[in-house]
Amino acid sequence: MGWRVVYEASTIPGDPHFSYRDATHDVDRRGDDIRREETALGTLVTIDVEATSDLPTVSFTLVLPSINLGPNKQPVSLQTIGVRTTDHTTAFIPGPILGEGQTYETFELKGTARFVVP
Repeated sequence: MGWRVVYEASTIPGDPHFSYRDATHDVDRRGDDIRREETALGTLVTIDVEATSDLPTVSFTLVLPSINLGPNKQPVSLQTIGVRTTDHTTAFIPGPILGEGQTYETFELKGTARFVVP
């Protein structure tokens, strides 16, 4: 199973949808399970990929640049990054965690932005 990231800002039911797949995860999130934050870097769209009590939490953040599809709403190619974060502070470990609380893996992503009429 290969890598795949799909983000839909809105769908026919009206909720956003985020699909994430890698070698060990196949996750779909909708609505409030998707966190969006507008920043100077772009829109950060984050989901929890793996959240189990007593273990580190794994999340994935898609960095979306601003996109202009033009008046005809033509699809455009885009290049961006994704960041997989492992938060070690959520794991049950007796005593304080030494070293970094989070670790990051970055991924170069290529795709297409398109306007879809519901």
